Amino acid sequence: MSAFLLSDKHLGTLANAVLDNDVGGYIALRDRDPARLKIVTLLKAENLKSLQARYGDKEQEVTYDGSFLPSVEPLELLKMLASYNYQSCETDDFYKSEAYSLMEELKANIICNLTEDIDIEFWDVR
Repeated sequence: MSAFLLSDKHLGTLANAVLDNDVGGYIALRDRDPARLKIVTLLKAENLKSLQARYGDKEQEVTYDGSFLPSVEPLELLKMLASYNYQSCETDDFYKSEAYSLMEELKANIICNLTEDIDIEFWDVR
């Protein structure tokens, strides 16, 4: 398996989705730019940690250029989330990290929003 550092635009778009979907308690930060920076910093630090674990990369300062896509379709976001998890999972504690929990909460929210209009009368198929 290989891993790479995701772009600031990718991470900024995920952070923007966190804010748009009101997950992780970040909505309390009223100014979106500092909130987005805080989320990107969390996500990028975990991505970098994965590269350090995988390749022995040197520690890097976490920076963010402020870029993001303002509008992304829900299914595109789900693919972006899958990419984030794939690129960031090389540490033993990734699945216990705040970044992973935040992305899982975002994923659940997106899926819930995508399926809220589907009328399903059963929870168990036999």
